Amino acid sequence: MPVNWNNPYALAYPSTSRWYKGNLHAHCSPASPCASISAEDLISAYSKQQYDFISVSDHLHYTSAESTELTLLPGLEWNSRIGFMPDSSVSYQHHLGIYSLEAETLKKAVRFRTTEELFAAASTNPPFYIINHPNWLEPAHYDPATLHSIAGKAGGIEIYNALVEEEEGSAYATQEWDRLLSAGHRILGFASDDAHCATDTGRAWIMVYAQEPTPEALFHAITSGCFYCSTGVVLNNIGKEKDTVFIELPEKAQISVIGKNSKQLACTVDSTLQFDCSACTSPYVRLYVQGNLGQQAWSQPFFL
Repeated sequence: MPVNWNNPYALAYPSTSRWYKGNLHAHCSPASPCASISAEDLISAYSKQQYDFISVSDHLHYTSAESTELTLLPGLEWNSRIGFMPDSSVSYQHHLGIYSLEAETLKKAVRFRTTEELFAAASTNPPFYIINHPNWLEPAHYDPATLHSIAGKAGGIEIYNALVEEEEGSAYATQEWDRLLSAGHRILGFASDDAHCATDTGRAWIMVYAQEPTPEALFHAITSGCFYCSTGVVLNNIGKEKDTVFIELPEKAQISVIGKNSKQLACTVDSTLQFDCSACTSPYVRLYVQGNLGQQAWSQPFFL
């Protein structure tokens, strides 16, 4: 379903809908050589932390795991391969999270070695693409030109990747996100663990507002933009009524309104905020929350 960019949280759900906690970026062994945890133990680690869903997104491999503890969304992490690199090479080029309810779509995606081939082959009924850790390594994983080019096909970008806190580069990509949004790209923001072992879990997640925790309902809500990113901040409510964007928290925190090219348009320390967009010259606004202990939350953009 297309995103309602005026208000991504406007899906008409019944009163039984609620927020579900999940992570779309995690790896297991032996499918991902960089991981040191089995699929079973990975699922158990998230289940013990009251997650509702995850995706086991292994490198260039669709892992068909099963669980009675939480919902599993089909996905994998793709990367481009150049020159004489073997088809199974986990290179440092162009990592994309790829998600689809159709396992065959994911298996087919692994065969393609370049982004051009990947996107061309998925011209009809494409999967959902997320640009992974844009600022991993030095120089950054994606140069600006490539980022803008791929953003035209991707549905999302990782704006926070917890694993990169321990790697070269930056875990954050909110400035890159704002540059893409300011250039007219419609792209959702994601936060993830990028877990490779049990201690990597539970550091960054998305909270999805859905009718039920089934793969179909969760995938529908995610691709519609009805979620927020968090490292610990909880939102009670968020949305837009006419020209006013609003947010409600269970406790006071610093709430910022961010606009074009990362400009801060408003800031308050409170448990609620209402921002009148009627005179706003930015093409979009998004909300950013900082809690007392360093926790964070990011909303999706509201295009005006």
